[in-house]
Amino acid sequence: ITVNVDLIGTVTTATTWNFGIAGIQGVQGNQGFQGFQGFQGFQGAQGFQGATGAQGFQGATGAQGFQGAQGTQGFQGATGTQGFQGAAGDNTVYTSNGTSTSTTSHIVQGSGAGASAVTLSGSAVFTSGGSTATYFCSGADTTVTTGTVKFTYTSGTSFTPVVSGGGTATTDNVRWFCIGY
Repeated sequence: ITVNVDLIGTVTTATTWNFGIAGIQGVQGNQGFQGFQGFQGFQGAQGFQGATGAQGFQGATGAQGFQGAQGTQGFQGATGTQGFQGAAGDNTVYTSNGTSTSTTSHIVQGSGAGASAVTLSGSAVFTSGGSTATYFCSGADTTVTTGTVKFTYTSGTSFTPVVSGGGTATTDNVRWFCIGY
């Protein structure tokens, strides 16, 4: 069967049985026109979720931030309650071998003008004065540092500080303390 196509596009067929020698191959024809775009395909199924990735490296430490502004002063707190009174201190007078001389020992302190008699009363009174005084006093001239202070023990209720050695006996201020029973 032979199929003939002419230049107009008409196809004709004829039945011939030719058993002759094949001819030479013809020259390749020009490329045809591009065909129309096909229809869009269906969307594919969603793929499987991938494995979790490895943890990333820790980032570098950031720079220290700026110091913040000073805050305002807080309110003053409430006044606390007064504490309990402490126990009485121990004023026991001892001899050089550690024996207590009396259970009624005490200390008296004060200040005043030199050469002015000091009168003791109430719990400040000592047992006796004079050459058998049961107490001893010590003091300092607070007006003149070169002044020295000695004491005259009149009785258990009275003594007199005496300023000498650069101080003025009647006007210098004397700070004193006495201890005894």
